[in-house]
Amino acid sequence: MTEEKWKLVWDLYRNARSVPVAQRASFVKAAIDDSAIAGEVLALLSSQSSSGETPVGVVARVAAIESGRRIGRYTVKRMLGRGGMGETWSAQDMELERTVALKFLRQAAPQDSSSAERFIREARAASALNHPNIVTVFEVVRSEQDLAIAMELVDGEGLRGLCGTPQPVARVLRIGEQIAEALAAAHAANILHRDIKPENLIVRSDGYVKVLDFGLARRLDAGTITHPGMPAGTFRYMSPEQSRGQRLTAGSDVFSLGVVLFELVAGSHPFPAESALEAMMAIGSAEPKWLADVSPGTPRDLAKVIGTMLAKDPAARPSAGSIAGRLREIRQELSQSGDSQPAKALALRRRSAVKYGLAALPAAALGVYGWRHFSKVRPGSFEAVPFEGDRGLSHASEPAFSPDGRTVAYVARVPADPPNIWAKPLTGAPVQLTFGNAEKGSPVWSPDGASIAFIQMTGLRLAEIRIIPAAGGPSRKLVEILSPQAGHLYFPGPSLCWSPDPSWLAVSCRQSPQDSYSLFLVHIETGETRQLTDSTGSEHGDSCPSFSPDGKTLAFSRLDWANRLYVVPIDSRMNSAGPPRLLETGKPWNASPAWTADGKELIASCGMSNPKLMRISPWLDRAPEALSGVGESGWFPAVSRTRGDNRLIYVKRLLATGMWRLDLTVRGGVPVAAREPVKIIPAEAENFEPMWAPDSQRFAFTSSRSGYRELWVSDRDGAMPVQWTYMQASDVSDPRWLADGRVMFCVVKEGLKDVYVMSAPPSKPQRLLKQRVVRAVPSPDGKWIYFQTIESFARSEIWKTPAGLDEPQRLTEGSGYNMQVSPDGHMLYYARIREGEVWVWSVDVRADSVAARVPKPLVRNADTFSPGKRGIYFCPQPSAAKAQVLVYQDLATGNITPVYSAPALRVEYKMGLAPDESSLLYSSPELDSAMLTLVEGFV
Repeated sequence: MTEEKWKLVWDLYRNARSVPVAQRASFVKAAIDDSAIAGEVLALLSSQSSSGETPVGVVARVAAIESGRRIGRYTVKRMLGRGGMGETWSAQDMELERTVALKFLRQAAPQDSSSAERFIREARAASALNHPNIVTVFEVVRSEQDLAIAMELVDGEGLRGLCGTPQPVARVLRIGEQIAEALAAAHAANILHRDIKPENLIVRSDGYVKVLDFGLARRLDAGTITHPGMPAGTFRYMSPEQSRGQRLTAGSDVFSLGVVLFELVAGSHPFPAESALEAMMAIGSAEPKWLADVSPGTPRDLAKVIGTMLAKDPAARPSAGSIAGRLREIRQELSQSGDSQPAKALALRRRSAVKYGLAALPAAALGVYGWRHFSKVRPGSFEAVPFEGDRGLSHASEPAFSPDGRTVAYVARVPADPPNIWAKPLTGAPVQLTFGNAEKGSPVWSPDGASIAFIQMTGLRLAEIRIIPAAGGPSRKLVEILSPQAGHLYFPGPSLCWSPDPSWLAVSCRQSPQDSYSLFLVHIETGETRQLTDSTGSEHGDSCPSFSPDGKTLAFSRLDWANRLYVVPIDSRMNSAGPPRLLETGKPWNASPAWTADGKELIASCGMSNPKLMRISPWLDRAPEALSGVGESGWFPAVSRTRGDNRLIYVKRLLATGMWRLDLTVRGGVPVAAREPVKIIPAEAENFEPMWAPDSQRFAFTSSRSGYRELWVSDRDGAMPVQWTYMQASDVSDPRWLADGRVMFCVVKEGLKDVYVMSAPPSKPQRLLKQRVVRAVPSPDGKWIYFQTIESFARSEIWKTPAGLDEPQRLTEGSGYNMQVSPDGHMLYYARIREGEVWVWSVDVRADSVAARVPKPLVRNADTFSPGKRGIYFCPQPSAAKAQVLVYQDLATGNITPVYSAPALRVEYKMGLAPDESSLLYSSPELDSAMLTLVEGFV
């Protein structure tokens, strides 16, 4: 509809509102012959109510919902609210024993499918986004009478209640920053919200903001966004182009957010009008009020940001990510200035500092996947902010505070260079301490702060411990060691720790290439070594050493059947004074323990797919406690040991992986060509472990897009993936198809795995094995399950059992990881380290005795592989900083054939080969970044 016609709609609508309700329809039809304009006016009149405003184009069709009604596994409790599409009720999930929100739609007639389509679109759009500031959608629930969306129940205050009164600037900045980050995440996933308004934004009691209602969401590449005629959205918050029904960009959501922020700061709308339609017309033709005129105390920079968000031209508006970064900067400047007049304080700071534009900063770009900036904790509150030391660098990791808490040493790299050691004062610029092409890691400070020790790789299996002056200069070699468990290579934690006794360093290393990693002490002057732990029987061994402030206890991580935390007492002569003691956390992966300044607690990274920083008491019988508001996706925590400083720093790792299909041409059982890979699953979350179904038309995979690692199934093109599980466990992993079309998978609980099997929804997962295992894989015909248990781990045994029974038989004394079975079911393959190198090993499962089933090394230098009928597809190592090459090894001849190579090829761990070998699936990281994050006032 043209702007001229919209003006007619506006005039007629305004006149019709003065007519009694019962006579409005006849008045409109008599006033104009244009049926399109008349229809729009009548729709507008019906969509407005005295209590508020319903999104345009939406007519509610809701029948009575009663408390106590059952729909699926949910029991309805009480109504929470009513909107344009229906009613929202709280409900009890009877299976998972949790309270959720159920948003109901009731259709007027079975043939009325438009509302249902929009309703389903809302669920799809929201469920595709994994972000802490976006409401989590669990599933669509259907019954004969009802259609509902089950989602996270958000307990908080809607922003509508805050818009009538000017809010404190600091609060607006925090709220705006979170909404902008949520929109940046949506836009990065190619999704527009299209209905940002105060009613769709809720602030929880802990300060978190949640973006709700994706009912109008559309993809950015969906062509013309609106239908001819009435625009979709809410009049008072529509962008100019949205009100005209034009094609939308991400800038439309930015405009709507600008209106919301203006209202929060000023307590009034930037386009004041008596009615919603008048406000929409003003948005299209008038200039907004200047925020600093309406609210004189507003910081000039904030007024400028909001002004650019309200630009008429969408191209002139900044991106959501850059807005988040700019609001963060303004908030930090206000906090640092401590000035009671924020506008004056920012003006003074601007004169003495470099001005930042609204171009996206590295921190803002990474903010697409979310920063949680503030939360109440005991006994006060603190916030996490990006540490400024890693701008221009990449993959910052392994931070360490100096003894005085004023400087942070860390590992980072300039693009295209290997990792080096850097140091940055809290209020100064970063300084590069080491140079050269040798990879370095694990920086630790001497107790007097004069030196920094670090590890430098000198070969595939060798490294050196070196010491460098903290102020910079040449480093000296202390001792040579065998391939340490460097944090940025293997463990998510350092391999080196300086004892409070300045004469000793603790390091994770091996005595021989056949050994697992143990902890050793190294004397600073003499190079004397002394073993502290014995990791015999564990898969990889011990790493992440951390001395308590008094030096009497050493905490560390041990990777056996899980990565678990231990503490071992240390006597006055620097010997272990007893056996290591396990610290139970209930998490399957635990690393990087860091002591608090008082030595009473440890802060550690716990969890696999979504790690969190947790408080752990080695001395009290108290359950571990996740840090409140900070520590999401947290690795490498370090705590300042200077009492009174109360600082925590950690690495926030942001990972998103897409999924690709590589189509192959196979002749005579050997691949002879490969087409260019096709992306079939976008990188809006962590997507892993693709496995083809027996018919090669579907594949299963695991994805964290719902907020938990769950099982999903899609067709071969990745269209319309369907979530199969709602376990909400620590991790769902290892999907494998059975011959009958069911999928077997594992659920990680406390480090071990329960094995389940299920058919397509609405069927429920069924426990397949009674025992808990380390790894499990079925035979292709589904008759056998091969697995590894914790009871047999010290001997590295693999067992087998008939599917569905509990009668295991020992298969072999050798085992490893990434277990897979040949297509004919005769051979079991797995990856295992041999003399410092990874090999693919094979076991003939048909052999009659354990002695005849001795594992054999088969393929050298590989752990990412998938077996075919005659050979094995694999990606050779190492590939830490290089593109990978996919190759094929014929098992009969030993010949190796390159299959595909490209600079952008990055294959994650497990590949899925179609049964007919026509296609290979793999996941590939598209966002894999790490940012140092500082927490002040940490207690």
